[in-house]
Amino acid sequence: MSSNNEPAQSRTSYFKLNEFLSNVKHYKNTFKGEIQWCNNLSLNDWKTHYLQITSTGALTHSIDELTADSTNIQPIIKHLQQCRIEIIKDKHSSFKDINANCNFIIQVNTSGKDNKVYLRVKSWSDFKKLLTCLIWWSSMKTNGIFNKFQVSRPLEFKSKKMAKPESLLVYKLNVFGPIVKNIVLPPATNILESPDIINNDDNSVGWFSAMGVLKSNGMLDLLLQSDGSLIYSLNISQLLRSEIRILDSSVLQSENSLFLGELPLLRSQLGLEKFRIENIASAATNSSDISQEIIVEFPLRIDLEDCFIALQSFARSEYLSITGSDKSNDMKISNSFKISILEANFQSINLNDKNNTPWSIFTDITAWGHTWARTSMVSNSSNPFWREEFQFNELLRLTNSYLEIKQLFHDLNNKKRLRLIGKIKITQEIINDTRYNKETRLPIMDVDNKNFQIGTICIKISSNLNFILPSTNFVKLEKLLMNANLSMVSNLIYKSSSSMENDNKLTQTSIIFLDIFQSLSRIEEWFHVLIDKELAKIDGTVSRINQKNLDSKHVFNSLFRGNSILTKSIEQYFFRVGNEYLSKALSAILKEIIESNKSCELDPARVKEKDEVKKRKIIADNYKRLYSWVTKIWKRLYATSNDLPIEIRNVLKIFRQKLEIICIDDTLQIILNGISGLLFLRFFCPVILNPKLFKYVSQNLNETARRNLTLISKVLLNLSTLTQFANKEPWLMKMNNFIDKRHNDLLDYIDKMTQKKLDFNSKILNLSSTISRPKLAIEQTMLDDLPQIPYLLDKNLRETEFVNLIVNFSQEDMTKMEKYNHMDNGGKGELIEEEGLLSGSSLNLSVDKKDLDSPIEVKPEIGELEFEKITENNTEIFGDDLMNLLKSDDVGSRSRDLDNGANSGIKFNSIIPKAEEEKHAMKELEQESCLLYNRINHIRKRLSGYECASSTLFEDKKYSISLSHKIFYEEIKEGKEIVLKLLNKPTNENSSARLQKFFTKGVSSKSNNTVGDSYCKFLTIDVSDENPKSSNKTSVHGTSSENGAKDDYLTLPNSQGKGNLGNRFSPTKLSRIMRKPPNADVPKEQNSRKLTRWFKKKKETGGS
Repeated sequence: MSSNNEPAQSRTSYFKLNEFLSNVKHYKNTFKGEIQWCNNLSLNDWKTHYLQITSTGALTHSIDELTADSTNIQPIIKHLQQCRIEIIKDKHSSFKDINANCNFIIQVNTSGKDNKVYLRVKSWSDFKKLLTCLIWWSSMKTNGIFNKFQVSRPLEFKSKKMAKPESLLVYKLNVFGPIVKNIVLPPATNILESPDIINNDDNSVGWFSAMGVLKSNGMLDLLLQSDGSLIYSLNISQLLRSEIRILDSSVLQSENSLFLGELPLLRSQLGLEKFRIENIASAATNSSDISQEIIVEFPLRIDLEDCFIALQSFARSEYLSITGSDKSNDMKISNSFKISILEANFQSINLNDKNNTPWSIFTDITAWGHTWARTSMVSNSSNPFWREEFQFNELLRLTNSYLEIKQLFHDLNNKKRLRLIGKIKITQEIINDTRYNKETRLPIMDVDNKNFQIGTICIKISSNLNFILPSTNFVKLEKLLMNANLSMVSNLIYKSSSSMENDNKLTQTSIIFLDIFQSLSRIEEWFHVLIDKELAKIDGTVSRINQKNLDSKHVFNSLFRGNSILTKSIEQYFFRVGNEYLSKALSAILKEIIESNKSCELDPARVKEKDEVKKRKIIADNYKRLYSWVTKIWKRLYATSNDLPIEIRNVLKIFRQKLEIICIDDTLQIILNGISGLLFLRFFCPVILNPKLFKYVSQNLNETARRNLTLISKVLLNLSTLTQFANKEPWLMKMNNFIDKRHNDLLDYIDKMTQKKLDFNSKILNLSSTISRPKLAIEQTMLDDLPQIPYLLDKNLRETEFVNLIVNFSQEDMTKMEKYNHMDNGGKGELIEEEGLLSGSSLNLSVDKKDLDSPIEVKPEIGELEFEKITENNTEIFGDDLMNLLKSDDVGSRSRDLDNGANSGIKFNSIIPKAEEEKHAMKELEQESCLLYNRINHIRKRLSGYECASSTLFEDKKYSISLSHKIFYEEIKEGKEIVLKLLNKPTNENSSARLQKFFTKGVSSKSNNTVGDSYCKFLTIDVSDENPKSSNKTSVHGTSSENGAKDDYLTLPNSQGKGNLGNRFSPTKLSRIMRKPPNADVPKEQNSRKLTRWFKKKKETGGS
């Protein structure tokens, strides 16, 4: 009460943004105080306890503050991360403090067992501190690595003043998308199927041709080719990278198709807003009424690659991130997996309809409500056989992927009916489950009756889940790889290749090194080394055989027939650079052979005709047919010798040069055997034998087609080595005539392929390698984290896999060393651990299910040393400091010698021989790999656990402000209750649900009851002032609390006096006025804190 017994004046108190920011700064993410709480509001069983919110996010209670020790504290909620907050107005509060009648209850919901608690506080200031703390924890992510996904902001277009966006890429396209009614769209130049198979009667979507123009502001304009008028535009910067997808060729029978558009289920998984196509051309059509996705088909594969990378650079990236950490600690995932669908069995049910309509059966692989791959259609079979393989490379976790088995009926009136027979859910856990690495039969349940099994399907899944750091982390590794001795690198692989138990592991290892050295432009050097390795092994074998006076010719006859790092690398490389050549050179002939369905069988035992005369006639016709097909294929290969990619010819040239050095006797035959093993056996014949595997035909081959292609391959292989058919296959001896006639042609062809002689053949295939590609006018920093062109090589992924391989190879060596030492010590001594290289890296990066979904107890290790702070860009710090910890004594002394040499101006090579220098560089490469391995492992473990804020985040005012901008609330019961939601941006649907910003801007006024700061309109209370306000006193909002915290802002009296300073100042503003003080009373001090103390002193003395 006032001294003159006047009634107390009341004012409205708000929860201001400045108070929120001040609470974050001073109290961080913790809270302590006496609070009433209960688990069930209807029971009204409130308990008054001393509650704490700890720095790890636990809400605990004890009877009072005195008993709040480790033995008496009990948890209420163990983890507040990602909690949901509701605020309820309390009309029956037991608190009667007239000066701070806080009448709000906070309801906290989590996903745990004890998932709901109600909190009520007496003090208005404590309420605001508690709410600030809970909002902070609601922004922290819960456990599970896939819960840490974030999405980058849309790319902002930076242009010069008055400058229009530039056209980056221009293409002629076939487009499958919305049909704008008031524009006449030209038909597509290439007839393609509809992606959903079923005929669309309303004609709202369809194929048409257009000109696509990608602009520097991220807009993709689709224009009419006739007059350049706009059809519609897509804002690529609003799309996610996962929403820009290269379609598998099985969907549209085209390898050059790209999907662009909104995937609502994917966005729901990430909690994102919707995307809209901007229908600029037609005012009559509402953009919300048209489909939000399109498919574009490019004329060439190189066009698709260029446009795909350009579109990805504008799209929003999905990445894993620890809140407040530096960007160098972000991670993207490579969720790569391969699904093989072998066959299905529906023999227990009748698949025919009542009219016995002809039908086909197939399987779709779907994710996020869209089909991304499709098996071939098998007609009228209850036991369909496919044996087809589909590769996926996702950037996210799969939550709703299905195998959908469907039946397509072909009615007499040419209409199609689709029936879903059954579907099997494929979860991320199934994809990563090693039990599915072998052929597994799964039950298919009826769509309508989930308890009724209608059949089975046989599948096989192999997967590889990697966590990839940003490219800045791999700069040093790339420098080391650029200068590494590749022979020493290959030694690591060949030492461990014997332990690779299957071809898949051998193939994967080969691809890792192939992609890395191709992206670093060292691929020919790599093949030099691999060929040397293989020939050295052969040379050793020949020497041992010759010592025994045995014939060694059989060794060279089987040259490169087996699987090795070299042969697997050549298979992948040749098909990568030569795929277009094979398609244009051979696909048309192979389709003709398959479609003719006429046999070329020469084996009398396989011809079913019993009459000998007729059988001989059939075999004679088959011989002519086989001779004709083989001749046609050979002439095509010979005529297009100059079209064969130069990359393939360069490898063959290297190989021939190596053979000519080590082989003295019978060099020609050895060269033919070697070239045959690489070019014909590994490149031409696989495509001829199985054109469906290489996507040249869409349907499975029948028995006649398979046998014909097998016979053609046999003849071509014998031709490639000039080997005559003999008694082993007497029915093919007729084809020796073909081989004899092409003897000189083959030698000429081999000379051209190995660049022994010039090739004067004209280039007739018009391959895309002869076309100049536009240079993408995009910042290199944006391109560094995207796949490289050509061939879309993911360099960062391969470097991550390289790191894992090197560490695993080193661990194998350590294990062997430990076993040796153990045996040497008679089993009594301790196992000796190699010093340095693998300290702290015993954990493998293979992903465990518990790592993905459950908390991990993070123990102190290398990644948590003082110099490595997760909030800083420590790619260089991490490497330099940890190098000292990981170096062995030998390397350490060597490094000191190097440093001394560098400091004294002596060159490295003058002290250490080249061999020693390369050995040291190789050791450094292994150590850098170990550092990256530990770094990835450390960040992955942090991402797997419950998120806790770093200490520096509370000092970051920008983060606190950005957090306040994400807080929205929705009124539930006419102003009696609100639900807080953390959103980057409210969606259109949420906007209709009356979502409002939590902190809204107030209007400045001289009145004390209004607010100039941002504040929450819902959270207000009436506070009674015992002392009337005095015009000559300063009112300090949020002055000293019980913990000594003070508000950042001071409210000063607004007076017209000459010596006063106006209305409102912050320390930032106070330090700013130091440069130009408004009057002579203000001291010219350089420290804002001193100036603040000066204002307080002036206040205490009444401004005198």
